[in-house]
Amino acid sequence: MVSLVESEIWDDRWAVAVWRRGWFAVVAGREPGWGRNGEGWKWRRRLYAWEEELVGQCVGVLSNIVLQDGVSDRLPTKDNLLKRGVLEDNQTLCSANCDKLEDINHLFFQCNVYGKLWQLVSKWLGGEFVCHGFLREHAVQFRDLGGDSKGSRVLSTIIWISVLCVIWKDRNVKIFQSVLVAVDTLLEKVKLQTYWWLKSYYKVFDFDYSFWRLNPLCCILAIV
Repeated sequence: MVSLVESEIWDDRWAVAVWRRGWFAVVAGREPGWGRNGEGWKWRRRLYAWEEELVGQCVGVLSNIVLQDGVSDRLPTKDNLLKRGVLEDNQTLCSANCDKLEDINHLFFQCNVYGKLWQLVSKWLGGEFVCHGFLREHAVQFRDLGGDSKGSRVLSTIIWISVLCVIWKDRNVKIFQSVLVAVDTLLEKVKLQTYWWLKSYYKVFDFDYSFWRLNPLCCILAIV
């Protein structure tokens, strides 16, 4: 089984990973940047039929690997970099400047800054919920928000992974470029990134982006 870290999902250039011959491979990249009307994140080309099938397989795999043991020990969060001798004791505070130790559970699920993003995402999807603060519990909680059918769980997982990717990318931008991005802007990134992933996975997802952005629940109910 390939781990979440080995899948290169945390690479800033990563867009869509596919499962092929037991390994993940990038099939279609996207350029960074988030202009009006989604100009920042668009496919360089349309996916071939075989690539669309592989994207579908990837989603199923990602639904399971996020719960693997050992993921938290391999992601280069500051606590892990400290263990490896890369950082000093005084360099381990959260990259979002919330004065807490940065580990995988804090960064993605407990941080006051990125916690606001989860709240905005839940409101955008038509509800509000109190998030678990730990990876495994949060993954299961979010996966089951839309119901217990396989289709609902897959769709919820796509959105969940999209939020993780946006948080990780923003964390790296803060560290390496010292750029602060508003949480509302991060939400827009989640909306746009999720739109393209769903469009690749679901052939019946023929909504335009403006409708998806404002009416995600209608789109979701139409395809699951």
